Amino acid sequence: MKRIVLACCCLLGIFTAQLEGQTFHGGLTAGLVASQVSGDQSGGYNKLGFYGGPWASFGFRENWRFQMEITFMQKGSRENPSEDNNHRSYKLDLNYIEVPLMFRWYFRDKLELEFGIAYGVLVYTYEEEDFVELNSRPFNTHNSSLVLGLYYHLSDNWSANFRTSNSITPVRKHISGGTYIRRLNFGQTNNILTLGLFYRI
Repeated sequence: MKRIVLACCCLLGIFTAQLEGQTFHGGLTAGLVASQVSGDQSGGYNKLGFYGGPWASFGFRENWRFQMEITFMQKGSRENPSEDNNHRSYKLDLNYIEVPLMFRWYFRDKLELEFGIAYGVLVYTYEEEDFVELNSRPFNTHNSSLVLGLYYHLSDNWSANFRTSNSITPVRKHISGGTYIRRLNFGQTNNILTLGLFYRI
C-alpha cells in the first residue's frame, strides 16, 4: 500500500512539473460519504463516513480536463435495530486509500459532468452484529469502481461535488461462496454516494 501511495504522489509531482504554466490546477477535497454493501442483507445508504485528500487536474482540450486524486475513503454498511428487522444491529467499516482517475466535461455555465474509475486499497476493516465483533470472512485488499459525478462552481476557488460510485470488482465473496456469472454478480460490492467540496489552490 505504501508503494502505491508513493507512486501516486510521484505522479502528482510529475503532473505539476510537466504542466507548469499550462492549465494545471490542484488543491484539496473533503466531504461526506453515504454507503452500503450489496449482498450483505442490509439495504439502504445507512453507513455514514467521510473522505478527503489532494487532487490535481489539467486541461487537454477545450472544455475537457483530466483529474487525479488520492483520498482516504470510509465505506461500509450499517443496519440499526428496529421492529422491521427483528431488532438486528449490524455495522461494517471498510476504509480505503483510493485513487480516482476522472474525466471532467464543462458543459454549461458553472456545471461540469465527470466520469471515471477509482482504484482502492483496503487499509482497515471492522464488522460487528448485535454489538459483537465478528470474525469476518476475508475481504479483497483491492477494489475498483466506476464513478459518475457533477460539479457546481461556487466561485473561482470552490466547487461543490456530488458523486455516485459502484464497485466493478467484489469486496468479498457472498456468504454462500456462490457467483452468478449471467448477472455479473461475483460477490459483495460497495455502493456509495458522496457530497463534498473541492478547493483550488
